[in-house]
Amino acid sequence: MNLDNSEVNQKEKISPLDEKAFMHSEFGESKYEAQDLGFYHWKIEDWKKLENKVYSPEVNIGSFKWRILLFPRGNNDNNSIALYLDCAPTDENDPNWSVCAQFILAIHSPSDDKVYVMNSVNHRFCSDEKDWGFTKFVEISKLIQPYEGQVPLIVNDKTNISVYIKVIKDPTGVLWHNFKNYDSKAATGYVGLRNQGATCYMNSLLQSLFFTNYFRKSVFQIPTDNDTPTNSVVYALQRVFYNLQTSDIPVGTTELTKSFGWDSLDSFMQHDVQEFNRVLQDNLENKMKGTAAEGAVQKLFVGKMKSFIKCINVNYESSRIEDYYDIQLNVKGCNDIKESFVDYCTTETLEGENKYMAEGYGLQDATKGVIFESFPPVLHLQLKRFEYDIHADSMVKINDRHEFLPTIDLAPFLSDDADKSESYEYELHGVLVHSGDLNGGHYFAFIKPSANSDWLKFDDDRVTKATLTEVYDDNFGGADDNRMDITPMHRGNMNQHHSSRFTNAYMLVYIRKSMLNDILGEVTPEQIPSHIAGKIQEERAALEARKREREELQTMFSIKVVTDDIVSKHEGYDLVDFNERNPDVPRIHQFKLLKTDTHYKISPSHFRLWMFAFRENSTIRPDIFIPEDDYNLTLENLKDKSTNRWPDLRFYLQFSVKSNSKTVDLIPVLNARMNFPSETQLRFFEELQPGKIQPINLRLSFHQCEIRSGDIICFHTENYANGDGNQLDQSRALLNFFDSLSQQIHVLFKHKPNPNVQLDDHHFKLSRQSKYSNFSKLLADKIGTDPLKLRFYSTTGSTTASLTPVVYNPETVLQEIIHAPTAPNVALYTVYYELLDVEITQIELQRYINVVWISESVKDAAPQKIMVRRDGYVSQIVDALNNIVQPNNPLPKAIRLYIGFHSRFHDYIDSESLVSTIADSSTIYAELIPDQILENSNELLTVPVFQFHKETHRSHGTPFLLDLAKDTTLESLNEMIQHKLGLTNKEYEKARLFLMINQGSRPIPLETEEDWELASLGSKSVIGVDIIDRNAKPSRFADRAIKIFN
Repeated sequence: MNLDNSEVNQKEKISPLDEKAFMHSEFGESKYEAQDLGFYHWKIEDWKKLENKVYSPEVNIGSFKWRILLFPRGNNDNNSIALYLDCAPTDENDPNWSVCAQFILAIHSPSDDKVYVMNSVNHRFCSDEKDWGFTKFVEISKLIQPYEGQVPLIVNDKTNISVYIKVIKDPTGVLWHNFKNYDSKAATGYVGLRNQGATCYMNSLLQSLFFTNYFRKSVFQIPTDNDTPTNSVVYALQRVFYNLQTSDIPVGTTELTKSFGWDSLDSFMQHDVQEFNRVLQDNLENKMKGTAAEGAVQKLFVGKMKSFIKCINVNYESSRIEDYYDIQLNVKGCNDIKESFVDYCTTETLEGENKYMAEGYGLQDATKGVIFESFPPVLHLQLKRFEYDIHADSMVKINDRHEFLPTIDLAPFLSDDADKSESYEYELHGVLVHSGDLNGGHYFAFIKPSANSDWLKFDDDRVTKATLTEVYDDNFGGADDNRMDITPMHRGNMNQHHSSRFTNAYMLVYIRKSMLNDILGEVTPEQIPSHIAGKIQEERAALEARKREREELQTMFSIKVVTDDIVSKHEGYDLVDFNERNPDVPRIHQFKLLKTDTHYKISPSHFRLWMFAFRENSTIRPDIFIPEDDYNLTLENLKDKSTNRWPDLRFYLQFSVKSNSKTVDLIPVLNARMNFPSETQLRFFEELQPGKIQPINLRLSFHQCEIRSGDIICFHTENYANGDGNQLDQSRALLNFFDSLSQQIHVLFKHKPNPNVQLDDHHFKLSRQSKYSNFSKLLADKIGTDPLKLRFYSTTGSTTASLTPVVYNPETVLQEIIHAPTAPNVALYTVYYELLDVEITQIELQRYINVVWISESVKDAAPQKIMVRRDGYVSQIVDALNNIVQPNNPLPKAIRLYIGFHSRFHDYIDSESLVSTIADSSTIYAELIPDQILENSNELLTVPVFQFHKETHRSHGTPFLLDLAKDTTLESLNEMIQHKLGLTNKEYEKARLFLMINQGSRPIPLETEEDWELASLGSKSVIGVDIIDRNAKPSRFADRAIKIFN
C-alpha cells in the first residue's frame, strides 16, 4: 500500500537526533502496549550517486531486522521521493512471521537537524507485506531549495534519514491484519458462519447458542433420523452445530434458513437478534416436546418474575407470577448493568387521582412494581438500544455509555420469598454487539467458549482472539473522545471521533457461576447422533472427490469429435453447431483425456482427423488435418500448435479433393450420393459466412476459386425453383433456404395449470415467423377444438407465476410471444395454452373490474368481479352492482364510486366515465350514498379515511368515506370511524387519528378536541387512522417481523 499523505511538522521543533524527546513527542500515547523501541540514523554522503532503489544498513530491533528503503528518483512518480520501511525476521525459515509496528520516517537537513519532513504510520509486517511507507514522501524539487525559508534538506549532496520504530504487542494475533489467507481454525480452534447477505444477526446468536453446550447437547437429543435439512429446523440446526464443531472452514446456513421457510430475499433482510432468539426458542421448545430434550429450554433460559400492586395503608396485594425468557433493560438514564436492574425493579406509587381500586378496600395508595422470583442458569439480557423518539416521530438508537461487568450478583433483585439457598452470582459468557444505526448495521459476537478460556470475536466467517478492552470498553458506547491510539500527527482528524459510538453491546449472555461446568461441559462425539456425523462425512468425502476431480481437470483436455452423422443432420450455416441447441441433432462426442496422452491411440488407417478453427469472419471450419509426423505429440503440444482460441480440441473427418480439380468434377460423385439421375446438372456456391453465398465457376479449379481446406460448398439442381415454378436468383434462393432454417425452433405447448382440467403437452417444430392464426390452428387440430377457443400465455420466468396472456391478433408472430429457452443451449421454448368455453374474441372485448362493495362497515366489505365491455361506460358497473346488492328494486338507491390505490383513496369516478380510464391495477370501491348527503349535501363535507400502521406509507385495509357535519366533535368522529371499522372498544382503544391537509402532507395528530377544532378541513383533506392490521396475512416481510414457518 502506498500512502500519499506526507506532512510537514508545524509545531515546536524537536531535533530527530534527540531521540527520546522526539519519540515521546511524535509517538504520543497509545492504547497499544510497546514491546520494543529503537531507532536508526542513515547518513547519505552522495545523493546524486544513489541508485534508483537503495537500502540502508540493517538494524536489529526486537527479533526483527529493519532497514530503510529509498527511491531517490521516485517510485512510479518521478516528482517525489518514495520512502519505506523494510522488515525481515531473524528466523527466515518461518513463512508465517509477522510483527506490528508504529514507525516514523524523517528526512532532515545536515546543516540544521530541526529542519525536517516526517511521517508516521502503523502497519503489520509479514511475508506478503514486508515493506510499507510513502510513495510521495516529499517533492524532489523541495529537497535542494531552502526548506520553509531556512536551509535545504540536501546540502552538498548530503542528507540524513532517520527511522523510529515502536514494536507493538499483538495479544490477539490479528492487530492491523489484512486477513489474507487467514485461517480461523488454525488461529483459534473454531470456525465462523458464512453471511448470506444480512444474516449476521443470526450468525451471532447461533454462535452463542452453540457455545451454550448444554443447549447444543439438547438439540442433538431430538430425533431427526428421517428428516431432510431443508424441511426440518431441528435437523438443519443439528447439522450447523456439528459442522461448527468439526469443520475446518466456515459453515453455511442456507439449509437452516430454507428449513425456516425463507427464500433468498429473507436472507437479505436485517432483523433484531433478540426477536430472532425468541422465535427460534419457541420453535425448538415445541419440537423438543415428547423427546429426551423436553424441558431443556425451560431449564436453561426461563426464569420467573412477579408483577405486583401492594397497598400502602391496608394489607392487600394483587400479584401475578409469569415466565420470562430474557430481560429487557433500559440503557438511557443508567450508567451500568446494576443501575439497569435497579431501574427495572423500581416501584411506582399510585396516589392522588391515580389511586388503586383494591377489592374490598376501595381506592388506596399503593406501590406498583416488578420483582424476580428466580433467575435461569443462562440469562439473556437485552439492552434497550432502540426507542421511539416522540419529537422525531420515529425509532432512534441510544448510543449512551452503559457499562457491563464480568460478574454480577443478582440476589438483591430477588423477592423475599425467593429461594436464596444457592448463589445468584453470574459470569459474563457472551456479548452480542450491534454496529450501526436504526437503518442498518452489523452484528458480531464476543464469546468465552469455556470458563477458563480467552475471549474470541465471532464476526460471520472470521474468528479471532479478542482483548478485554475489545470485549468491554469498546462496546460500552458513549462518547468516543478518549481514543489513545491516535498519534499527534493524526489529531487533526480528531473532531470526527468526538461523537457517539455506533458500536455497542446489544445483548449480554450471563451464566450462573455455580453451574458453569454443567452448562459448558464438553460435547463429545458420542453425544452426536450417528446419522448426522455419517451423512456429513459422506458429503465431505464427495466434496473432496469433486475437488480432486476439478484439480485433475487442470491436467486434462476436453476433446470434441464431430462425425458425418452429426453434420448430415445439422441445418443451417457452418458444418455443426457446437452449442448443441437442436434436440434433433445427435450430441457431439466429447471426451476428457490427460494433456500428456497421445492421439496415436486413434488408428489413422480408419480416418483422418481435422482440427476446427474459429475464423476471422466468425465461421467455424475444419482448418488443418493432423499429419503423421504429429501422431506422437501429446494433446497439450497439439493444442499449443493450433491457432484456435477454444479451451478444448475439436476434430472432424471430411470429403477431400485435389486442389487442381474442377468443381464440375464433383457432379457425378454427388449425383451418385444423392441418387439423382446421372444427367442431372448442379449449380455450386461457396458459403462464405452466415448470410453470404457466392456462386462458383464450374470451369475453374478449386485453387483458382480460392477454395481451401475447411471451406463449405453448397449445391442444388439446375431447375431449382420457388413454389410458383418461377426461377429464382440462385444465390438468393439458397439464402432464403438458410434463413428459413435459422428461424426454426422447437416449441412445447403446455396446458396452463388447472386442477379441474388436465390436457396433454404438444411439441412442434415451427418458424419464429409463424403467425398466431397458423400455430393456433395447428394446436387446435391436434387437440380437437376451435382455434378461437384457445388462449395463449407467454412466460418470462421458470414458473407459471410469470404467465402473461397473449392478446389475440391473427397477425402476431411466434417470435413476439416466446422469450428465453426452457433450458440453456437448447432451442426449446414453452408456450402455455388454455381451453376456453367461449371464443377469445368475445373475452377480449370485455374486461373484469375489481369492485369492493362497502356496506355498514368495511369489516364486511365484499369484493366483486364485474365483467364490462372495454369500450363501455362506468354506468355498466353501477347496473351490475344494483343487480347484486339491490335486486328486483325498481327504484334502486344511488351509488357512489371511488378509486383506491394501495389501500388509500385516490379519486371519485363518475358513472359517465369510460371504462378504459380505469387502470388495471386500481380497485373500485362502491357504497350507497347516505340519505343525509342527498338531502343536505351543502351542509356536509365528505372526507376520505385510510388506515396505516406506524408510518403513513404503510397503509392497509379498505379506505372509506365519512360525511362530516360542521359540528362534528372529535369524540363523535372516533365513534364514526370505530363503527365504520367494525371494531370493539378494546380493538379500537389504541387507535390514533391524524389529519393531512392533502395526500402528501405531514400528518397532524388529533389527540384533543382543541386539536380537532384547530384543524382546517378542506376538499383535499384526508384522515389517517394509525391502527394495527388485524387482517394481515402472515407475510414474512410485513413489519419486518421475523417468522419461522416450519
